Amino acid sequence: MINYMTDLADKTKSYEPERYRYAIVAAEFMEKKDVNSARKSLDKLMMDMGATDKDVQEGMVWNAYGNSPSQEMMQGIKRGIDIYASKYQGILGNKTINEMFERYMPEFDKYLAEEEKAKAKETFSKLGDKKYDAVSKEVRKNMKIIQDQDSTEDEKKKAQKELEKYADVYSTIQEFEELRISRLMPSIREGTIKINVQERYKVQNKVEGKK
Repeated sequence: MINYMTDLADKTKSYEPERYRYAIVAAEFMEKKDVNSARKSLDKLMMDMGATDKDVQEGMVWNAYGNSPSQEMMQGIKRGIDIYASKYQGILGNKTINEMFERYMPEFDKYLAEEEKAKAKETFSKLGDKKYDAVSKEVRKNMKIIQDQDSTEDEKKKAQKELEKYADVYSTIQEFEELRISRLMPSIREGTIKINVQERYKVQNKVEGKK
């Protein structure tokens, strides 16, 4: 007998970028050159997904970095980040701006009064069913024109005007994503610090009968 509720839950889970969020955490740690925390982040990702999950089978990350030499370990971590961070960004990019507003409702509820939240909703709804990935591309394209020394003043003014259509929404999404990822990092980093300190002050047990 098919469990339709479980099936629906699995489909919903696969649609949400949170499934791969620890790959973004790993990428942040790699940016800081904290390899151990990046590895622990991928371990957390694998643990959350489950050993038999098809996503884990696709990545096979643990084979690359488990007890391997440092160079292979680095390649494994980078591979894991590439695979799963791209999945996170892919799912996120496929959401509409209206869906993104709903996604960040907890943050809007926390930081804005009702009339401010209504203004935010109105701002997001102007882009409505436009995909977040399309918005990101527009922002990058216009930023490139503005920053390009070869662009004419007219081109820069036009690009600036276009950018203003997306700036508030794009900046809000970027900041809320940063906020969500930053909340996940302290516990991973604490685990790394704990291991570092334990290794640093490890006491070797004396063998009985020897000094």
